[in-house]
Amino acid sequence: MSRPTRQQLWLGAAALAVTLGVALALHALSTLSDDLRRIERKAGDLATLQKIAADWRANQQAVQPFEALASKQPMPLAELFAQHVPGVTPSIRQREARPALAGWQARRTEVKGEAPLADLVQFLRAAADARPPWQLVEFDLTAAERAPGVARVTLVLEALEKK
Repeated sequence: MSRPTRQQLWLGAAALAVTLGVALALHALSTLSDDLRRIERKAGDLATLQKIAADWRANQQAVQPFEALASKQPMPLAELFAQHVPGVTPSIRQREARPALAGWQARRTEVKGEAPLADLVQFLRAAADARPPWQLVEFDLTAAERAPGVARVTLVLEALEKK
């Protein structure tokens, strides 16, 4: 082979290599956006899974004090009311119960009656101090006409209980 032919072969090979390099780069760029979308979706899925795991750990920690209680049932409101509001029999009605975590459920109960305000405060304090505690969710208070300091009240309390 003559020198010019060899040079032409090398130039042709170099041009072919550059052309192939450019074609591969263009192909890589065209698939890059799909790959980036896939990576971003997987990163989003991973972030969602990490949040779910963190929420689950937080929920487990929140349930631990309740699992450690001697009683898994809240104190009956009729009993609490009788202890702190003597001589008054309230109307007590069970309302909805919704599932909570790990076999627990949140149960709401409505209490209606007329009682002295000081006794109602003592009742609410005792309900909050009970284990598991009762939490006041709704409160409706109207002055009763029969005596000063007496109110007509509708309370909705909620407590966790183990099923």
